[in-house]
Amino acid sequence: MRQIGLKYFFISFLSFLGIKTEKDPLITPGIWRGELALGKESLPFNFEVIQQKKKLILQIYNAEEVIKVTDISKSEDTLIIRMPVFDSEFHVFQEDSHTLRGYWWNKARKTSNKIPFIARHGKSYRFEPINEAHTTPNIEAKWEVHFSEEKPGSTTPAIGEFKQYGNQVTGTFLTETGDYRYLEGSISEEHGLKLSCFDGSHAFLFTANLDNKRMKLDGKFYSGTHWHENWSAIPNAGFELAAPDTITQLKPGYESLVFSFPDLKGNKVSLSDKQFQGKVIIVQLLGSWCPNCMDETRLFADWYKRYHGQGLEIIGLCYERSDIFKDAVQSVSRMKEHLNAEYHFLIAGVSDKTKAAETLPALKGIHAYPTAIFIDRNGKIQKIYTGFNGPGTGIHYTEYVRKTEAMLENMLK
Repeated sequence: MRQIGLKYFFISFLSFLGIKTEKDPLITPGIWRGELALGKESLPFNFEVIQQKKKLILQIYNAEEVIKVTDISKSEDTLIIRMPVFDSEFHVFQEDSHTLRGYWWNKARKTSNKIPFIARHGKSYRFEPINEAHTTPNIEAKWEVHFSEEKPGSTTPAIGEFKQYGNQVTGTFLTETGDYRYLEGSISEEHGLKLSCFDGSHAFLFTANLDNKRMKLDGKFYSGTHWHENWSAIPNAGFELAAPDTITQLKPGYESLVFSFPDLKGNKVSLSDKQFQGKVIIVQLLGSWCPNCMDETRLFADWYKRYHGQGLEIIGLCYERSDIFKDAVQSVSRMKEHLNAEYHFLIAGVSDKTKAAETLPALKGIHAYPTAIFIDRNGKIQKIYTGFNGPGTGIHYTEYVRKTEAMLENMLK
């Protein structure tokens, strides 16, 4: 368990007694448990407030992931906590030293974008503590998963992979378009399986009941307040998804890409420009609103620094939520700065996949953000990789990095 630092004890104690000083922080330092209200369900996550000199830092925890938040300000009685990279923020007020209340505002969404929020100080558990008298089921396995919408016959395959420590569970779901990143939760006979993730863009909650006799999970998946669907799973060590390099296809007669989009300063950039001639190029289709894209961008930023001198160029084609150029530039610039990505980013259009596909007529369609297109020194497309399984997927991520680095190094020779 994450414990409250002793150095914060006296500040917290004085606040509890109602004794204020000029050095009181905006938020009581220590561990907190936040909850987003999703109707009948609530999505919990843990965060810690740390005071470094005169500055507050908020750290959000999802399994192995730590998200550092430094943009914390006050407007009258309201605290504004702005998430890094993604265009979302909390508006809260501190009722007392132990309670924050307000809402999370996801500005990237036009509807269902404000979710009630409450947080309580000193709570280090994620989901409610489990009665140890009950037997703890073991779900550490590879699961064949199917997500199903309300309409019959519409299902999406996935792989669930979980690690378990007593009744504590971490893991993720891998799909053909990406992964559900770092999930953390618990399992018990009494409450079933519960997993959650909050990263500033995703607000994911998974619940499920386990049928021990049939070894089957049946549950619900919630994404914020705007989406929910059913899911079911059975253990299946041999289950596989479609290979990521088989999903997005070139149209007959095409070997290369042709495009011309403005960069962040409004200057048109094309693959035919002199700076890209004779280079190995990765064209990345992404959005600044997309967490999987951020995982991929971190990796690509590292590759660019390592291989640029050998002839690698990377061009990020950004498909943004806003169709207003200056707003899209602002979002992408913020992402670029936060991730320290030094390669080229162009504003290619809006995030709608049908409209986005019209901007790249060589492709049969755009199936996922991100999608990476690998082009050799002669301008020919060698591979198209749909989706991205990030560091939350463990060995799947390390294998992708190993194989793709080997391919890049071979293309650069």
